[in-house]
Amino acid sequence: MLAEQEKKNTLEMNLDTFLRQKKQQQPPIEWENKKQKWLLSVNELYATIEDWLSHLTNDHIVKMSYNTITLDEYYLKPYPVKQLNLLVGYESVQFEPKGMIVVNALGRVDMIGDDGILKLLLRSDDETNNLQWVVAVSTVHSLWFPLTKASFSEALEQVMRKNV
Repeated sequence: MLAEQEKKNTLEMNLDTFLRQKKQQQPPIEWENKKQKWLLSVNELYATIEDWLSHLTNDHIVKMSYNTITLDEYYLKPYPVKQLNLLVGYESVQFEPKGMIVVNALGRVDMIGDDGILKLLLRSDDETNNLQWVVAVSTVHSLWFPLTKASFSEALEQVMRKNV
């Protein structure tokens, strides 16, 4: 009985030591700077989408609007962020930011249509370390594709109604 208690105490001390060392090794995160980069990236995403659809907005095929939503993330005070809304006839697609605290990404915006939701993830390119938006596909293994005009078009087709 005494040996079991000593073993338990040793395991607790090892865990305690491990976690304390882990905490000391972590550099502090500058959450405000991280938030500003995230918000800038969301605005850049929207500017890219506006550019891709500009000829269709000029022809009154697509209507774009924005509204402000509030995100409440664990390490930050609630903050405002823009949500992009596309209207094509009577059908809409919203680009709703979900936050910057995301597993395997630096941020997430959901593309929400009548026929589904796709995730756009902000990731750091492994080779160049540049930030890039990707379309995430939920499968057994995580897949993502760079967000290009072609992949954006395919993503829109997936989230919008198939039958008019």
